[in-house]
This record gives sequence, structure tokens and C-alpha cells, in this order.
Amino acid sequence: MSRPSFRPRRLAEADAAYQAVLDGGFPQAFEGIDETLQVATETDRSNWLIFKGALDDAVTAGMPMDGPSPLPIRCTSNNTYDLPLQAAIQVISDMRAWGFAALANSWRLKDAINAALTGEELNAVDVSEGWP
Repeated sequence: MSRPSFRPRRLAEADAAYQAVLDGGFPQAFEGIDETLQVATETDRSNWLIFKGALDDAVTAGMPMDGPSPLPIRCTSNNTYDLPLQAAIQVISDMRAWGFAALANSWRLKDAINAALTGEELNAVDVSEGWP
């Protein structure tokens, strides 16, 4: 039995669904306002690593956890929030967990697509399911 010929299209659909999650941004609430943090591009993700590095440096330097974060957080709305160090660390931790959940779901979908032996099995993979 040959594998379905539309597997590459389904893999592209899974990639597009993952990118759509990233394009939508990391959802976060600040001061009771629903916001998103931009994570769609490599530059965005590099900037968050820089932010995490600044937080790590502040912790290493012994800055108080209830003191200010070394940098504010700017959202896709262009609102900027100054957070306590501990709160900023929690945002990065939550973002990391969210990002890994999205990546793991992408892997799960691709594995299911690659494991499908028939067109029916391939069509049964719902690329809209499982996203954080």
C-alpha cells in the first residue's frame, strides 16, 4: 500500500497552524488587561532571550525579587508594563511552558501525519486541535 500523496500538504497545514499560534502571540494579562506578547519571529524570540538574560543577571546580582524588573515588558498593543522581578520571571517561565506546549503539539501532529497509512487516516488528523 502506498502512502497518501497529499502528506506534504498536510504537513504544511500543521506548520501553518503552529505559525498561526506564534503569530497570535503569547496571551498574558497585566493589571487586569488581556494582552499578548509578540513571539512570531526569530527576532522576537531572541529579544525574549535577552530579557530572560537580564532577569537572570538581576537574580545573580542579588536584586530583591519584589524590586523592579531591569526592563519593562512591551506588548503587541504597545502598552508597556513595569513588573516586579519575580513577576517578570514568572511571565518568562509561563511563556516558555506555552511555547513548548505549542511546539510539542506541532511535533505530535506531524508524527500523526507521518504515521498515517491511508488517506482516511491522514484526513483524520485535525491540525486545529491541541494548541495552547
